[in-house]
Amino acid sequence: MKSRSFHTIVRGADIALAVLTLLASASFASEKSRRVEEEKRQSLSETETRILKTQRTFYIDYGGWAEYRYDDYCDDDNDSSLADQIDFVNSLDMRFWMKAVLRPPANASYKNVHYVYVRMKELFSQTYATDKEWKNKQESPIVEYAYAVIDLNPLWIQAGRHYLSIGRGLAYSDVNDGMQAFLTLGDWRLKGLAARTLPRQHNIDLSVPESSDGSRRFFYACEGAYRGIPDHNFYSFFVIQKDKSGRNTQDGQAEYDYNSQYLGLGGHGDIIPNLHYLAEVIRETGTSRVFPSAEKADIDALAGIFELAYDADVYSHPRLSCRYAFGSGDKDRISVTDTVDGNTSGTDRNFLYFGYIDTGYALAPRLSNLHFLKGLLSCAPLEQWRPFRNVTVTTSWYWYFKDRAGGGITDTEATESEGYIGHEMDFEVAWQIVSDLSCTVQYGHFFTGDAFPETARDDEDYFSASVILTF
Repeated sequence: MKSRSFHTIVRGADIALAVLTLLASASFASEKSRRVEEEKRQSLSETETRILKTQRTFYIDYGGWAEYRYDDYCDDDNDSSLADQIDFVNSLDMRFWMKAVLRPPANASYKNVHYVYVRMKELFSQTYATDKEWKNKQESPIVEYAYAVIDLNPLWIQAGRHYLSIGRGLAYSDVNDGMQAFLTLGDWRLKGLAARTLPRQHNIDLSVPESSDGSRRFFYACEGAYRGIPDHNFYSFFVIQKDKSGRNTQDGQAEYDYNSQYLGLGGHGDIIPNLHYLAEVIRETGTSRVFPSAEKADIDALAGIFELAYDADVYSHPRLSCRYAFGSGDKDRISVTDTVDGNTSGTDRNFLYFGYIDTGYALAPRLSNLHFLKGLLSCAPLEQWRPFRNVTVTTSWYWYFKDRAGGGITDTEATESEGYIGHEMDFEVAWQIVSDLSCTVQYGHFFTGDAFPETARDDEDYFSASVILTF
């Protein structure tokens, strides 16, 4: 049996610590940066789906998107006596896209539309860090998306670099290289995909030596959805994740591979008009590595999302929702993502996923060894005043608890064997000024709970302001 050397273990831990301190420097290095990227993706999604009103059988559509953003972090280590690793960040994010569409003539009996979509990304940022100096960074233009869609009704194929997801996007969702296909048969819709992580995409396991150089993970998934009941949609899915990155290590002997499978069941729809529900339950199995022996351990983990939302048909059109979500934890784990400081014995019950769920602005924990309850109120308070009718105000409250009190969570400061992590209040004001210009202000304040030691029990704040221009 292969085992890690002490040098490898120490080096892996050092790398993990170094990467964790660079909160805003790596794509998807934290749930905060993943949330920001998800918001940008949603803002840009219309560019992928829109079809111009034209009779031409072939045309090219193109445009640009630019966001200036200011992010301020305060006491993200929950200790006001220590200087923050990141104080604030200014960034300018620019994306340019092009879409070439081939559509049937107006008098054709078929309606198949094929297209190619390409999007480039360039990011400039200024970070004010602990050493009280500005650190400038420019990411060279990269190909963010590049894919083709072939419509063979009732079969639909998409291949290239694009956003892929299964179910609610918790088990798996990301921008990867791969292919997915949809097949519609009456009330049934079938979906299958195969994908791999991008070149040099950061590894979720930061203890793997040179984890920032790339992650070689492969995903295979299938999903079936039934829409035969009016106002309801039920589905099930299965995801296989194969890890080839853990063997690409410096000493050639260490074992970091994490291979997992996810079986999910879910549904969403309307209970009565304006009252919506969604639910999803996921069982995770597979194998991980025990630390530090490198023996294989079975994975047996669970996760779930449940939500009720009500859209009131009154002035300001308020939306009220309540969400409960959980991901099981392992009492042996300090880190919920890494092999080093991970499971030390027996079955690994930590839910480790490769997708996304919104868990707030300030604490922003992963849904591993975590239960949270979220209440949300959103409305358009000035909808009768034409200049401000598109102003939306949202407030959210979160309550966080550990699944296993002795285990760790994403925030490594929560070291006490206590279940209550804390609670958070978030506020957002978003204004769609005109069709091509919008601005958003977000603020989150996290109140620490008993899971944090007295030396790291200071509250945490997050603030951001952004302006988006499309052209």
